Amino acid sequence: MGGNELLAAIANLTQELAPFWDLAMVVAYLAGLCISVIGFLTLTRDGQRGTGVACLIFGALLLGLPTIMDAASQTLFNMDAPKGLSTAAPGGGADRVFIAFAVAVAALIGVIAVIRSLIMASKIGSGTSNAGAGPAIVYFVAGILCINLVTVTRILGASIGGVFHDVVTRLFGAG
Repeated sequence: MGGNELLAAIANLTQELAPFWDLAMVVAYLAGLCISVIGFLTLTRDGQRGTGVACLIFGALLLGLPTIMDAASQTLFNMDAPKGLSTAAPGGGADRVFIAFAVAVAALIGVIAVIRSLIMASKIGSGTSNAGAGPAIVYFVAGILCINLVTVTRILGASIGGVFHDVVTRLFGAG
C-alpha cells in the first residue's frame, strides 16, 4: 500500500467513525432507560431506597448525556462539549489526516468512558460491583478530557511553553 493509498484509507476510516458518536449516544439513552426502570422497580418491589434512588439518578444522567458532557466541559474549559466527531482535517497534508483520526478516536473513547463512569456509579450502592466512587470519577474526568483533547493539549502547551507550545501550535493551530 503506497503513501497516498494509506492516507486515503485513514481519511476514509476517520469519516466512517462519525456514526459511532451517534451510536454511543443511543447506547447511553438505552442504558439510561434500562437503569432508570431497574431503579424504579427496585424502589417499588424491593424497597431498597439507596440502590433504587442511585439507579434513578444515574439513569437520568445517562438519558441527558449531551447536557452532562456540556456541563462538565463548561466547568473545566468554559466551552461546550463537541456535538459529534470532528472528522475534518485542519489544513492539508498527511500529518493532518493522522491528527484528525487520532482526535476522532480519542473523542469516541472519551464518550465511552463517560458512559462507563455513569454505569459504574449507578452500581455503587448495590453491592454488585466492587468498584467504588473513585474509579467512576476517574473515568468521568478522563472521558471529558479525551472529548476535549485539542483544548487540553492547547492548555498544556500554553502552560508548559517553549518547544512543547510550538509543537502544539503547529499540530492544532493557535486556538
